Amino acid sequence: MKENLLYSLLETAEASAQLPPGRVFALDGQTFISVVIQIINIAILFFILYKLLYHPVKDILIKRKERIAEQLSVLETDQKRAQDLIAEYEAKLADVHIERHRLIEEAREEAEEVKIRIIDRAEKEAQKIKENTIKALETERKLLQRNAKDYVVELSTLMAEKTLKDSVSQDAQDGQFEESLKKLEAASWQD
Repeated sequence: MKENLLYSLLETAEASAQLPPGRVFALDGQTFISVVIQIINIAILFFILYKLLYHPVKDILIKRKERIAEQLSVLETDQKRAQDLIAEYEAKLADVHIERHRLIEEAREEAEEVKIRIIDRAEKEAQKIKENTIKALETERKLLQRNAKDYVVELSTLMAEKTLKDSVSQDAQDGQFEESLKKLEAASWQD
């Protein structure tokens, strides 16, 4: 390796010694042909690389671009679908709120109707109880009047009997008693 390096340095030194003074390298026919061959080699290399790599890389990039565009399209479709679902759920939620308010209102109205029916029924029952109480009181008042009349008749009879005993004879007493009794009976039948 050291030998090769030394050999290369010697060749370079010999070549530079052959160069005219003030030149860094010589432009002779051999150098020109060598440069042209290198340019042709580079052009062929670029052409081969272009043919071999450009179209496949271009196809990969196009496919990638199409895949990205497809994914963007899918994402846009999914986003639209998600927005549609959100709008649908919001509409359903609004419908649920409306339905809830409607059901609450119906329940209130039904409760109000039930309340009115219960109050009406209670008022009717209270009226019946009142009427039954009035009838019971009227019956009891009539019974008390009848008992009072009987008591008054009995008391009157006793008083009349005592008074008559003292002043009238037994036959006269019996006549007056019968007459008083008939008057009282006639009076009680008229009431």
